[in-house]
This record gives sequence, structure tokens and C-alpha cells, in this order.
Amino acid sequence: MESSITCFARAAVLPNVSSQHSTTLAAPRSISSSFSVRGLKSSSLFGESLHFAPKSSLNVSKTKSSSLVTKCEIGDSLEEFLTKSTSDKGLITLMMSMGEALRTIAFKVRTASCGGTACVNSFGDEQLAVDMLADKLLFEALTYSHVCKYACSEEVPELQDMGGPAEGGFSVAFDPLDGSSIVDTNFTVGTIFGVWPGDKLTGVTGRYQVAAAMGIFGPRTTYVLALKDAPGTHEFLLLDEGKWQHVKDTTEIGEGKMFSPGNLRATFDNPDYAKLIDYYVKEKYTLRYTGGMVPDVNQIIVKEKGIFTNVTSPSAKAKLRLLFEVAPLGFLIEKAGGYSSDGKQSVLDKVIASLDERTQVAYGSKNEIIRFEETLYGSSRLKAAQPVVKQFSFSIFFLKNDEKWRGSVGGLVEAPMDQVWNLVSQSSRVSEWMPMVERCTDLAGEEGLPGYVRLVSGFMLPQKDGDRSWIKERLVAMDTSSHSYVYKLEASNVGLDGSTNSLNLFDYEDDTTLVNWTFEINPLEGPTLYAREDDTVLVRVVNHLQDNVTIHWHGVRQLRTGWSDGPAYITQCPIQTGQSYLYNFTLTGQRGTLFWHAHINWQRATVHGVIVIFPKRGVPYPFPKPEKEKIIILGEWWKSDVEAVINQAMKIGVAPNVSDAHTINGHPGPAPNCSSKGYSLYVESGKTYLLRIINGGLNEELFFKIAGHNLTVVEVDASYVKPFKTDTIFIAPGQTTNAILTADQHAGKHLIVVCPFMDTTVATDNLTATGTEPNSKKYPANVPLTIDHSLLLVVGIGVNPCATCQNGSKVVVDINNVTFVMPTTAILQAHYYNISGVYTTDFPGNPAIPFNYTGIPPKNLQTQNGTKVYKVAFNSTIQVVLQGTSMIAPESHPTHLHGSNFFVVGEGVGNYDPKNDPNKFNLVDPVERNTMSVPTAGWAAIRFRADNPGNIYIQPDSKF
Repeated sequence: MESSITCFARAAVLPNVSSQHSTTLAAPRSISSSFSVRGLKSSSLFGESLHFAPKSSLNVSKTKSSSLVTKCEIGDSLEEFLTKSTSDKGLITLMMSMGEALRTIAFKVRTASCGGTACVNSFGDEQLAVDMLADKLLFEALTYSHVCKYACSEEVPELQDMGGPAEGGFSVAFDPLDGSSIVDTNFTVGTIFGVWPGDKLTGVTGRYQVAAAMGIFGPRTTYVLALKDAPGTHEFLLLDEGKWQHVKDTTEIGEGKMFSPGNLRATFDNPDYAKLIDYYVKEKYTLRYTGGMVPDVNQIIVKEKGIFTNVTSPSAKAKLRLLFEVAPLGFLIEKAGGYSSDGKQSVLDKVIASLDERTQVAYGSKNEIIRFEETLYGSSRLKAAQPVVKQFSFSIFFLKNDEKWRGSVGGLVEAPMDQVWNLVSQSSRVSEWMPMVERCTDLAGEEGLPGYVRLVSGFMLPQKDGDRSWIKERLVAMDTSSHSYVYKLEASNVGLDGSTNSLNLFDYEDDTTLVNWTFEINPLEGPTLYAREDDTVLVRVVNHLQDNVTIHWHGVRQLRTGWSDGPAYITQCPIQTGQSYLYNFTLTGQRGTLFWHAHINWQRATVHGVIVIFPKRGVPYPFPKPEKEKIIILGEWWKSDVEAVINQAMKIGVAPNVSDAHTINGHPGPAPNCSSKGYSLYVESGKTYLLRIINGGLNEELFFKIAGHNLTVVEVDASYVKPFKTDTIFIAPGQTTNAILTADQHAGKHLIVVCPFMDTTVATDNLTATGTEPNSKKYPANVPLTIDHSLLLVVGIGVNPCATCQNGSKVVVDINNVTFVMPTTAILQAHYYNISGVYTTDFPGNPAIPFNYTGIPPKNLQTQNGTKVYKVAFNSTIQVVLQGTSMIAPESHPTHLHGSNFFVVGEGVGNYDPKNDPNKFNLVDPVERNTMSVPTAGWAAIRFRADNPGNIYIQPDSKF
């Protein structure tokens, strides 16, 4: 496997990417080199062509009705059933089209010629394996239905544009022939598909499906389907004359001793699964397992009893795909009156983060699913006494002009609306509805009437392991008929004064309530993301700016999730106005404090926030646990629009202006003619506080100090260090430091000082001043001792011609005399899809012409422009020496490595000496970071392993 490193002035290091990728990066490729959706010949069954209505004859309904037109009856044809079950003509057309395709697939499977390796049949003039034949027939059916916008299959796991409308149309995901490997043994096989409204197949859940179905090809050919608007799951039999007839409906899955255990190899190292299988055998359950998922799940619907399981283990990973198999079958089972589970929740409530997402699953009766969950995880959600929030989503809207954040939290609760309202309206029980709520206390007025004031503690922006936040809010509007209430926030301890929030409950049918809480706040910083080590995090970002935006999760390892890293045109295309993007990543082996921010131009100056990662449950800190925690964000105050500042600098061709003031948690220090009194940190005498300190500024390194107090540094950049005491912390942009403050001084005010580092050449002792790695058995320092690639990257400042600049030239940053040119196609996208012409692989690993880097600069300061990468093999070891220069003016360079941590093994002032300086490297317990500061007119050496396939992006920040 190959990896590549991209290096440039806001530079990039490329380890090939896994199949987990965003579907929004590129227009879909053709389904195969020999297949065009538009140019297919009609397939036939008994000489009869598939019939598709012309597009002009279709009237696609944009309004879905949930009421049944007429009672459906056994004996109805497929068209009669659909017409009675839904008023959505587009959905009727789609389900009829898929029925035609299933009819043809059934014939092709029955007449397939099976050899030693595959079963094949004819498709026009081609001989194809039956699974690929089924795949093409289904794509053809969806194309000519004229109501399908996007489709994708397990064989072609990329979105294909079927030409239908996004509004009022549908998107379909399907497994064309589940069990194709057992066709030659004459076992039953089948097709699975799910139908979602609109144009989204990721970022949604299975519960959003409007229909799902199976085509079952065995001794009988049946079409089993369920519609959101109709109760039950329904079976249609293919008659001799080629028509589908309604022969069975299922509305209840009862209890019965029948089991189908998939992935039994998992019992080898999953003792809980082995225990469950032993229970089935001991209790004399009937084994009914074919090895085909379609017949094994279908028998639960037909027999109206039983359970199907497919469980994972450390050695037997998940194989079943959530989108193509698990969610559609879950829809069929639950509409039939059964239940589904991944061990902790219904599979219909799992967010489909990527097309290839996989999961374990169980389908069956209620008691069987309870037994499944209790055996594997110790408890079952189906035994809970209170309604359970089934689905959670969070959206952030970045609004540039009105300076407010807007967002929403929503959830589906499996209970009638009145029952949900009775729960959430009881102050003493609010915590059961939303875990972040600690309590509500009446302050004034009558609850439920305008003017009522309440105090809510822990409701918004909670301080999980420290003080609870609180808000005081007044009820200003209400609609009791819809349980809609709007509150205005009058005061808070988290900077939300004057903000508003509202709660709305909606009847979501089937005794389910949609809970929607929206808020509009004017915070000092962006929202804090709380998680634990190894948690998987999903954040959907919705862009309401007039400019493009991306979000970078600064310091997150992004192991095989490079599509979620965030730098525009490097790992993703920007999120355009009105569009959204789902970031999906796992905090593997990380705990501490990290930073998130916008990653286009200078948007990060105002769009940024904190990521707090707690240790796994039950895992203690490797230092005495502080009694409270505080977040300290060091930022900048700009009187001008930061985008205007950088645009002006680009136009003139010189360095941009610096900020007007530095801030602590949004507060500038006391100054003449300034209303700010500065930031106050209230502490109790004798208490210990974990300060999570983040430099959220653009360019300047900062010193942080609290008068009369020492700080004990315990973690940097989400990596533990050997605790050490200091009275001053040096922190570069993007860096984070966790330090323990003990309030051991006399009562009174003690000044908190933040001041910028001034670039000057100072001596260094070549030690890691920010601490050393614990290098313990639990937290080892895995420093690469042998090196596969040794790079010397000289970071300089040049002057290039610029026809559009006022001075005819512009100041640029370069690495090894190469100035990066931003592409219009993301580098990771080009790498993954083999798109040529986006970048070249000739980035120089060393300067072409060495010179006295920190001495008198060369006269010619012009650089070479290019989009270049340096390629390395997966898992290779890399040493990078970042060398500063004196060109134009010496300055320090805060440098961040995207997608990987590194060890700072050495640093110094002046030119790096490759003969003598490596002898001074700390290869035992160097500090591990994701961001470091290269000394002014000096150098720093880092080492890391390229164990993250895809794009590793080296980014020396510079005010140029």
C-alpha cells in the first residue's frame, strides 16, 4: 500500500484511503466501463419486454399522505394494493418498476447456467454473473421510473444519478442478489432494497425510509414489501401469468423457538454470543439457517416467530451493510410487528454515516430481542419504563452577519405526545428526558403561562466534570395546542444573555413524538464538543454563510476517516452555501483537549471551539483528579472583518494586519475607552482546577500566566506528559495544554496575563520545554528509531510577481522554494479516484540548492509555484527537520500535522547540523504533539509513522 506526503507552505504530508469516504466529493462515476444506464437494452421475461411509463406521463406527488385510501385485501394485484395504500403516485411507480425488475431477475436466476466459479445468464448480448445482471436490471428499472434521484448498490457503492427529481423523488439503496454464492446449490436467494425520500442516503437513518422490500427467489417467487403509510408487511406471489398477487400480510411477530444464527465463528472470542447460542440449544430451539440472509429473515415474517442474529467479535468483524441490507430488512421486520437491534438500539435509529457502514444485527420478536440485548450487553432498552430517545441529530448554522449561532437538537420518542409532554414538563424529571439537565427550579410566575421565569441548571453547554452551567429564562410565547413554548434567556453563567430557545412537540404517528428544541445564542466561543476516548463522533455542519466553509477537527487522528479532516481542497471540497456535510470520525486512543475551527482563509478567527475528550468510563487520569474544570480559550479581537483584512493583504501583496487585541474566553483586557473589565476566573480556596487552555488565535504564540501561582502541566495536544510545574505556559496557535491550578494563595484578585511572543533569535538548550512523554507501559512513547524517509523542509518567505497586486508583487511562503497553489479539486479526492492533473508527486524532500538559511538571505526571493506531494509507503517512518530562515525577517513557524501525531525529538537555533545535532535527539521520552512552534531562525526535528492511509497535511502557519 502506498501513502503520500504533500508538503507546501500551508503544507501537506499524503498514507491509500479506505473505502469509508464521502459521497459528496465527486460526481458519480459510471456504473462500470461497459454499462450505461441510458443505453440499456430492454430485458425480457418470456419474450415480454419490461414496460416503463414515459416521464411525461408521470405526475410525481410532492405531498405525502398518511391516510389509507381503501382497505387492502388479500387477492389484490400489486398495483391495486399500492393504489389503496398510498396516494404518492411517484412511490407507486417506483415500487411497480422494482416489481418488474424482480420478475425478470427471478427468471434469470432460475435459468442461470452454473459452472465451477459462477452462475451466468444473458443480458442483451452479454453473458454476466447473475448478481451483476440483477444489479444492472435494478439500475435500469430505477432510471426508467423517472422518480429516482440517486441509487447505489452493494456492487456499486457510489451514488449514481438516475435523473429523477430531488424534491418529490426518491433515493434507493439495494443489494441486487443476496446469497449469489449459493445460487448453484439451488438455495433460496433474494434482492433487498430500501427507499428514502429526496436525495440523501447518508446522514439519515433507516426510520426515514418510505418503503422497503425483498424479492425472494426460491421454490416460490415472492415480493415482500412494507410502506411507511400502510400498516404491516405484505407478501406478493408471482403467478404463472407473470403478475404479482397479494397473498399475506403480517402485523405481529409472536414468540416461538426458532433461531437462525449467523457468523457463528464469532462465538470463538465473543463469550456472550456463545452464551446466547448455548441458550438456544439448551432450550431446544429449532435451527432454521440457510446461510442466505433473505430467506432467514423472511421466515420470521412468514412464520411470525423466531430470531435471526449476526454478531461480531474481535476476530469476526461486521460484514452486513447498514444501508443495503440491515436498515431495509429492519424496516420490514418492524412494520411486521417485530423488533430489530444492534445490541443497544433499533437498527432503524443508527445514523448511516457512510455507504459502506457495517453493523451487527438481530431481528425477531420483542422477548427475543430483549434476551439478545441482555445477554450481550447486560440490559435491554425494551424494558425501560420511560420513553427512550431513539434518534439524535445536531446541526450548526454559521451566520456571518448577525453574529449568532443557531442550532437544533431533535429526537424521535416512542410514546404519544401527551405522555412525552407529561414527562418533559415535570421539573423534577427533566433529566430523564435530556441527560444534560440537572434540575429546574421555579423562580417566579405560574408555570405554563407567559411571564413565568425558571432557572435551568446544566441544560446548555454543560461543564461535565466541573460546575454546572445555568440559565435564567422567561416564557414569552406559547401554543398549548401544539405544545410549543418559546423562552428568552435573561441571564446565565455561560454568556447566553438575550438568547432564545424553543421547544416543540409534533405527533409523528404510530404513537411516536418528534421532539425539536431550537436555540439562537450569541456565545463568546463556539459550542464545546464533549466525548470520551474511542467514541465515534458525528457532526452535521450546515452552511448558511454566503461563503464556502469547512470544519477542521484539529488534532483528531482521523484514522481512515481523512474525508472528515476538514481542510478545504486538501481532504474535502468546501461546503457550499445552503449545503451540509456529515463529519464522521472516531477519537481512537485520544483523551484530553483538542480544538476545532473553520478551515478556509481566516474564518477560523471567529469560527472555532473546543473538543473535550474524557477517558473511557472507569479509566482514571494518570494524575490526581482535579476537583473542577475550566476551559480557557485564548483568542483575538478584530475591529475589522477578518476576511476583509486578508483580502486587502492579498490585493496589496504584503503581510496582513494583526489583531486589535488578545482575548481570554472572548474578553479583552481592561483598556481605556473599553467597556470590557476582562475575564474573571472564580475559584474556591484550596480547590484544584484543571484548566483546559487553547490558543485559538491565528498566528501569534502566546504566554499564559496567573500571578502568584504555579501550574502543573499534565497534558498537551491530547497526549499525557510527565507532570511538571511552571509559572508560565508558552502556547502556539492550535496547541492545547491541560494544567492543574491549585487555589493556594490568599483571597483576592490575582491577575491572569496573556501576552504575545515577539520574534527574536534566542538560544535553546535542545530540550523539549513542554514536557516529556510518560513512556510507561500504559502510555508508551513509540518513537521511530529507524527512519525510512529523512526530509529537510526549509520554510522561507519569498516575493513573486503578481499582475493583480498594487505593487506588482506579493509576499508568499514556501517550503524548499515551492509555494503551494490551491487546487480546485481536493487532493484526497484526486488521490482516491485517480484523477490526474490535480497534483504532481515531485515535491523535493530537500532544498535543491542549500544555503546559509539563517544568515544573509539570497538576493533572488522568487519561488516556484506548484501543487506537489511527497509519496511514502504505508507504515513507513519519517523524520522531518523544519528549518526556519532569515529571509525578509526571521520568524517562528507554528506547524501542524493533520491526521497524525509526531514526536518532537530536537530543536535549536541557527542551521540544523545533520552530523552533530541527531546525537542530541531525545529518542526515549520526547513530547508527543500535533502542533509545534519552529524556533525563530532555528529548526525543529519531528518523527512519526505514516500509519494513516490517505492525506497527511503538514501546515506551517504564517501571517503571510
